This record gives sequence, structure tokens and C-alpha cells, in this order.
Amino acid sequence: MTALAALRRLTVALATAAACSETPNSGDGQGPTSDDSSTGGEDSTSDGDGTTASSANSSGAVFTATVLTAADDDTGTTAPGSARLVYPGGNPLDLLFEQLGSTDIAAIELLNVGTAAATAIAPARALVPPFAFTGDSFPGALGNCTDTLEAGEMCSFHVAFTPLSLGPLEASIALAYDGGDETVAVLQLLAEGRGTTDNLVQDGGAERCGEGGDPAGWDQGAAVHWTCTMDAGDVTPHGGATMLAVSLPDDATFSMTHAIDLGAHTAGIEQRQVTGIFSVWTRSLDADQAGIALAYLDAAGRTIETFDPAPQTGPVWTETADERLVPANAVTAEITIRCLPQAGECDLYVDDVALTLMR
Repeated sequence: MTALAALRRLTVALATAAACSETPNSGDGQGPTSDDSSTGGEDSTSDGDGTTASSANSSGAVFTATVLTAADDDTGTTAPGSARLVYPGGNPLDLLFEQLGSTDIAAIELLNVGTAAATAIAPARALVPPFAFTGDSFPGALGNCTDTLEAGEMCSFHVAFTPLSLGPLEASIALAYDGGDETVAVLQLLAEGRGTTDNLVQDGGAERCGEGGDPAGWDQGAAVHWTCTMDAGDVTPHGGATMLAVSLPDDATFSMTHAIDLGAHTAGIEQRQVTGIFSVWTRSLDADQAGIALAYLDAAGRTIETFDPAPQTGPVWTETADERLVPANAVTAEITIRCLPQAGECDLYVDDVALTLMR
């Protein structure tokens, strides 16, 4: 028995026939003739699986509709009562895209195209986030499917999609059932997360470390010189209540770096275009400079692309910003902030460091 056994289906096939022969009619000397006068120029065939109807348009194109009235096997016999569940809305089912953090609910139809009832219908496995049945159980809070679906009947269940990362996402729904040659109906789900992520930088505004603490998520090497402060004399934070500050020994240059795992926030940058939006605010007490760099690295730690502008200087808050497509195959973004003293110790303040991804 073929995989199509126990299945009623309608197949519409398009075939193109040669234009009808233009020969004189013995009655009036004009108009086309047909080898089969009983069909008036139409051709009718049957393949033994069902009924076949044909019609010809003025250009000679023949449209053939073949209706299989019952399931068939290799011998042409009809399989006795058997259930088969399908998804008439299409498989795979594309849920299109949803904004990050928002929820889209899809009503999915389930149809029994067999000749007997499908029973004991239930999920064969749990849905994987960001997909879930509404209400966390089949058929969803708004669905009307039960554990039984009669032949020819249709019901619906509801699935929620709440993307937390950018890019294409996939999952599959597997519904197990009794009463058919097949025991599981699988539906592939496709979707995409779009929008803008939250700030991916840890402690970009010294909001986690508090007064006098070390900025979380930043690597300063063996020596720790960057601290968090709420007030440094004449300097107040740019955005929040705290900022990153450094006061170094004379003529010393120190840096701190922060590495961000892009894979935790995207589903394969090489598959689509994702924009990285970077911004940092810096200032000093006098002429000391802030060296800012953003590098995108591949899986081997090699630099693919770098944003490394001229150092910023001055006693007022100044923004350094960059916006570009994240390079294909980038898996890490690395931010480096350097204090570049011009005379004596280096007094530098940094606030509101941010990197977001947008699709």
C-alpha cells in the first residue's frame, strides 16, 4: 500500500495540448473538426483511479481535473476504514514575523481526510520555545480540537509565538493518533523574530556595580583601575546615577574590554541582515583622551570588521557612535575602552555604553 493509502484527494493537473487541426468541415466548409464527434472537440480520458473530466479552451489548452473518490493502493483497490490527519493550511506553515517580546497567536486547522475516526489525538512531544500552545496545553485556550476527529471533520488548535531573538526560527508540531496507517501528523512551523534587542552590554552605565565597585562583565586584565562612581567632583553621570571612571598613574594607559555573544541573541547572522547599533559617551577633566573600538569576531576569534575612530577628548560629554550591518559569520562583538593620558594621570569617565541589534 502506498503512503497515499486511505486518502481522499483532489488532484488538478494542467496539460497543454496541441491546437486543434483546422480542416474544412464537410457540412459548411469551415470550422475545426474532431476525431471524436461525440465530444464536440473535447478529449476525455480516465486512468482507472477515479473520474476524469476535460475541456478545451479557444487556444487548444486542455485543463484536466482528476477526482480520486477514495484512497487507493498500488493495485487500485480502496483501503478500508482508516484515519489520516493533515494540516490543510499548508506544511510547512509560515507564521511570518513578530516583533521581539510580542506574541502572535496562530489558529491551525487539523483535518481528517481518511474514512474512519482518528482517536487518542494528543501531542507526541512538547513544543519548544518560543512556540507554545496557548494556555500551555493542546488544543490551546481557544482551540476546539478534542482527542477524537471523525472522518471528513476539521478542528483547530492555537499556537503562540513569542520571539526573544532575531532571525529565522523553526519548530515542529507532532500529533499522535490512533485509527490510521500513520500514527503521527507532523507540521513544520516557520517564523522570524524582528525588531531591536535590549542593550547587550553589561553594566554599560555602571548600574550594577554601585559606588566604588568593579564594572560587571568587563575584563581589565590583572590590574583593576576602572571603578563605578556616582559623583567625581565636577563630573556627574551622563544618563543614570552612576558612571565608569578611571584615575591612573602618570603616563599609564589602561583598557577594559567587554565581549558579547551574538549567538545568544540571533539565529544565524549569515542567514539575514542584522544591524548593530553602538553608542558610548565619554568625557575627561582636561585633555585626556578616550580610545573606543568595536570589533566583530568569527568563531575562531579572528577579527572580521572593526570600528576604531579617532580618540575623543574634552571636558564635556561626547558621544561615539556606529551603525552598520553585522558581518556575516560574526559570533562575538568586543568593545574596548582605553584611557589615553596626555599629561600626568588619566582621568576619564564613561557612561551609557550600548550595543543593540536590529532586524
